Amino acid sequence: MNAIEKTIKRVKNIQSSIEKIAKEEIEKQAGLIERLNRSRLAKGIDAEGNATPKYAANSKAPKAPGNIKFLDSGDFYADIQAKFDNAGLTVDSSKFFLDPFRGTVETLGLSPDDIEKLINVVIPKIVKRIKAL
Repeated sequence: MNAIEKTIKRVKNIQSSIEKIAKEEIEKQAGLIERLNRSRLAKGIDAEGNATPKYAANSKAPKAPGNIKFLDSGDFYADIQAKFDNAGLTVDSSKFFLDPFRGTVETLGLSPDDIEKLINVVIPKIVKRIKAL
């Protein structure tokens, strides 16, 4: 096999491996995805990067008034999980029923800032693995 054939074979191998490698590296970051979600919510920011609604002034919620942080009992935060399947990534919590704004506020997921932070962690790992092919 000459150098051109070897190069073509290597490029085809890289091409067929990129999606698999990217998926594997993102899945390895499930803990980071969960921490990013909790951290963002603790700042009163929803999954779209917008401020969450304000607590009512007479609310008994922690640190009310201010942006809703969905941390009244802690169960919702503790159970946030990044789940992967053939359709992609889902960030979920079995305690989702605790979210009274479900349907109006996207609490679970990755905001644009979260995605950027995830990319900054994952891309070097992907590149390193591709270079090793």
